[in-house]
Amino acid sequence: MLVRSSLLALSLLAALTTASGCGNGDGDDAAGTESFGGPDASSGDGDGDADSGDGDADSGDGDAGDGGDGDGDPDLDICLPSCATASDCALGAAGTAYDEDNYACDQGACVYLGCYSDAECDVTQTGSLVCRAQAGATPTCVTACATNAECGIPGDTAGPYGPDNYACDDGGCRFTGCNGDAECQTLGDYVCTEAGGFSYCIQSCQVPTDCVIAGAGAAYDADNYGCNAGTCAYLGCLSDRECAALGDYICQ
Repeated sequence: MLVRSSLLALSLLAALTTASGCGNGDGDDAAGTESFGGPDASSGDGDGDADSGDGDADSGDGDAGDGGDGDGDPDLDICLPSCATASDCALGAAGTAYDEDNYACDQGACVYLGCYSDAECDVTQTGSLVCRAQAGATPTCVTACATNAECGIPGDTAGPYGPDNYACDDGGCRFTGCNGDAECQTLGDYVCTEAGGFSYCIQSCQVPTDCVIAGAGAAYDADNYGCNAGTCAYLGCLSDRECAALGDYICQ
């Protein structure tokens, strides 16, 4: 189950390069590793700590220009787990935010529908996670909060995932974006780029090969990226065969 979750995360991360870009950089995941351009857990493992957004909205998790579940851009194909029914997609036990009723099997591919309640996210009953929709995205499990200071990485004033990059809305942490190139450069060769009224850390490039993540697989090599105005843009998977390298995945 964890393997399937990791692979799903990898496919989701790629979709985000053009759709959004900056990741969640939540307090639970190592935000320093959630830089755009690298695999990250964005779909969750159903264990209650909600890898799909346990500190922020992981539908834009923070890697290679993370950004969605494949439905955000109808022109962008990504690798998704294949399915015959929604039960094939479930990653978590009944009652969690990643069980059968949180997925749809759409044209043979798993699509995450989001969490439905705080109880689904807070299976450990600690009050640390809540279900919130963020920036019009699918509702995900995010860190509960009373103030902005409780969000992001405590004490991080230099990077793009500190408390100043979050807002506490309706008791849940919401990622508000990077605040400048200097923040993104703490991740490496990244710049803070605005798209659709939101700012994201995007990997810089001169040629598409600069965008490739070593070992990421056939769906994430040079022919799947473009270098647009000096920043990386994921162009999508090109075939089911590329996605098959991840397991039982299809390009859709």
